[in-house]
Amino acid sequence: MSTALSPHNLKKWVEQTIEAFASRDVIGVPPAWMKIYQSLTDYLAGNLPIDQNLLWMLENTEDSLADVIYQLQRFKNALVAQMIEAGETDELQNILAWFDHTIVTISEKASGKVTRSHSLIEPYETIFFNARDGMYISSIEGKFLQCNEALVQMLGFDSIEDLLNVDIEQDLYLESEERAIMLDHLFRDGFFDHHEFRFRCRNGSVKTALESCYLVDVPGDRRFIVGVLVDITREKEAERKANDFVKLLEQKAMEAHLQVKSLRRRADSLLQAYSHPVLLVNPKNFRIHDWNQAFSRRFKVTKKQKIHLSFRDLFRPEDWMDLFDQVSGSLQHGHYQVHRITCVTHNDDMFPADLSISVHSDSDGSLLLVEIIDRSELAQLKDGLARAHLNLEKLLDRVPLGVLGFKPDGSVALVNRYLLDCLGYSDRSLKRVSFVTELFTRDEQRLKFNKYIRRFLRGEHVHNQEIELKSKSGEILHFYLDTVPYHFEAEEQPGFLALLTNRTPQMRLEELLRAQAEGPEAFEREYRVLEERLEQVSETCTQLEKSGDINRNFSETLIRKIKIPIHVIMGYTSLLRKDLEATLTAEQKEDVAIVEEQINNLLTMLETAVEFLQLQAGKIHPLQEICGARVMLDELLERIRPTRLPNGVTYHIVNNVLSLDLKISTDVHLIEMALRHVLDNAVRFTVSGKIEVEGYLERDALWLAVRDTGKGIDPAVQDHFFEPFAQGAADRGGKDHLGLGLAIVREYLNLLGGDIDIQSKPEAGTTVLIRVGQLG
Repeated sequence: MSTALSPHNLKKWVEQTIEAFASRDVIGVPPAWMKIYQSLTDYLAGNLPIDQNLLWMLENTEDSLADVIYQLQRFKNALVAQMIEAGETDELQNILAWFDHTIVTISEKASGKVTRSHSLIEPYETIFFNARDGMYISSIEGKFLQCNEALVQMLGFDSIEDLLNVDIEQDLYLESEERAIMLDHLFRDGFFDHHEFRFRCRNGSVKTALESCYLVDVPGDRRFIVGVLVDITREKEAERKANDFVKLLEQKAMEAHLQVKSLRRRADSLLQAYSHPVLLVNPKNFRIHDWNQAFSRRFKVTKKQKIHLSFRDLFRPEDWMDLFDQVSGSLQHGHYQVHRITCVTHNDDMFPADLSISVHSDSDGSLLLVEIIDRSELAQLKDGLARAHLNLEKLLDRVPLGVLGFKPDGSVALVNRYLLDCLGYSDRSLKRVSFVTELFTRDEQRLKFNKYIRRFLRGEHVHNQEIELKSKSGEILHFYLDTVPYHFEAEEQPGFLALLTNRTPQMRLEELLRAQAEGPEAFEREYRVLEERLEQVSETCTQLEKSGDINRNFSETLIRKIKIPIHVIMGYTSLLRKDLEATLTAEQKEDVAIVEEQINNLLTMLETAVEFLQLQAGKIHPLQEICGARVMLDELLERIRPTRLPNGVTYHIVNNVLSLDLKISTDVHLIEMALRHVLDNAVRFTVSGKIEVEGYLERDALWLAVRDTGKGIDPAVQDHFFEPFAQGAADRGGKDHLGLGLAIVREYLNLLGGDIDIQSKPEAGTTVLIRVGQLG
């Protein structure tokens, strides 16, 4: 054979043919036929005739002779088509001859017919009686003359002898017309292939057979019918089931199609449910698949522009490359957020936005769900919310009733001006639950107050509950208590507001009315008592204000005057130490160092006292400036680095604000003053380990964290962190500080609109968290 029929080319064409059968046939290529097709490569390449090995492989398929011939013819046609398509036609004649010869050989072995030029490999009797399909020889009249065991089993008889007594037309055929058709073909053509008919078994069951037969003439003018019956009942049942399955698949496909349409409508509804722009993006080419109406309104586009619009068209070219890397990463992470990017509308308007990108995958591929949060709208909402909170605070300060606001954790977050005036205590005092508890005059109310707070936080509110509180002047004030739920800013769970209606004036009026009812003299006497009390209160307030101003001014003046001689003493001490350094003993030098250290401590305490007094008098005001958050932190953290640290203590700074574009409006000087006080405490109480200062962003706010590994804060003063002169038992008697540091830090943060939180455990260190302001 020529090179066109090399094993390599034949193997390629055979594989292509098998692949075509597998994709086209419902059940694919059975394993037995897969083995036969692959083995034909060697037979065709070597032009080898069919042998017993190939015959056994064909027998293992358990297919009928007609099906075997059909499969070989089908394979031959497909292979010839492959060769013609490849332009290799030289050996077509040899291929066709091989298949024709093979089919003749198989037919002869199955039927027992011997041609002049070819004899069977095995005797006729072996083929006939050992065939797995039913084989028979019958008369024209319809009687079996000989049959094999396979036919006996197929028809359900006990022996060949029983089957020979059967009338074929009457006992086997369900419809006699089918036998008449078969005989007509035999008389006309001499053979009848692939005749399908239904027959009745001995037990009454009905089966389907595929019959191939031919007419044999023998000497003596005798004629016989030789045929093969293949039981295809299971195949027909499988075909029926396959047809039913196909119909079921078609029904399921229709239902799935309807379901897809329903899901599509639901998806469209979900898209439209978003109040902000949302779109679906193909991650392969970044084409926009769909979007909602909010996107159309914000980006000024219509549905007709969908086929021309790409995801990259929504951003500036210089932003797209960074965004491309981030979006590509979202395919692995499943969800990704992009903050502070500039979007471009169809008419070239720009606005800042945040993106939330999610990956949704199914059998049809992946899509990106992109939510676009307009930061300009968020800024407007935040401004509106801030104004609403400010208006609410102003309103609560002006309403003629006391207001206490409790957070979800039970702490006091709000005290209005009216309640401060009524009770006479400071805002700092009334924001401590333990302090408020002590104001109750009734023991049962004092003992149950914390239990009441938990009930109110669970939503069990009260109306017009009578309580009595003691003011700073010692006066007993009577209130009606009402509670309502209230959500504080940045709190997920609701707290509540305690509304205190002062009924003391009403009670006094009632006393006056009772006195009036008793007579004019009693009424006049009661009125004079109230008038005198009012004058006394007014005089006391005036004296307290004057006394407070005098004391504050006196303290500031005295401190400033004292600082002058202290500076002089410190200067002369330094000069004496330098002049006498050569003559002083080691012990005397140590004494001089102690004097200098104590003078420095005294100056530090005086400066701290002046700072505290100025804050109390309202003489320090913040000067807001807009600056870059990262650069400001870099400079600040380096500027406050302690000049001296105890042996064995290390100092670390960490700036986790990475972006150079973030801006903040604040007073950097006040932040530095507050941070220095916190660092002084950390250095003072840390004898080993490390001190770390970290700057970071959280919830669009700038935070500073100061962590140390010191001895921690005394639990006895942890409820009084920010009270002036608060000191633990271990600090009392210390001569190098006044206990004003955290009180000053709190005042600075109040001026900046910030906040502070302290977490400390004895012998485990302290962490101070400071929120210095919101990002602009």
